[in-house]
Amino acid sequence: MIGSYFKWGSYLKRVLSTPAGPHLSSLAEDLHKQGFSYWVLRGRLQGAAHFSDWNQQQQRSIECLHEDMLGGFEIHLLTCRCSTPLQVCKRHRDRALAGARALIQHLRHRGIITCPPPLMTEADPGALFSGFCAWMQCQRGTQENTLRAYGRVIKDALSGLGADPSG
Repeated sequence: MIGSYFKWGSYLKRVLSTPAGPHLSSLAEDLHKQGFSYWVLRGRLQGAAHFSDWNQQQQRSIECLHEDMLGGFEIHLLTCRCSTPLQVCKRHRDRALAGARALIQHLRHRGIITCPPPLMTEADPGALFSGFCAWMQCQRGTQENTLRAYGRVIKDALSGLGADPSG
């Protein structure tokens, strides 16, 4: 099944050569059953392969993958110089991260990863602010001194919203 998402033999070979390679066909089947479109599914498979390859470079085995590693992977994606087909463009970073999450969930469901997922904890307003600043700089080009000037107001707003600002 995975061959239908990577038509070029060299791309397919590269994706399958990652530590996640033996698990990507079953992940593709699961994602297909969930109703993902061709391009979204392909992006998630690409992200899963990229995440496993990046972790191998960090000398971590696939059995040790965990959600706590996603932050480091997200930072890696900002300056990624990995080879094609693993490298993703800026607009598709979210798909790569979603693919990494899907891989972790898939491997945990299949019993390959045995450690439990992290417990949900109350979000730290400081961490929310740091994430917000990184997003504003990356997406909007906001200068650091502007964010510093509005920092107190933003921190107050975030602490007032609580752990889930979307809700």
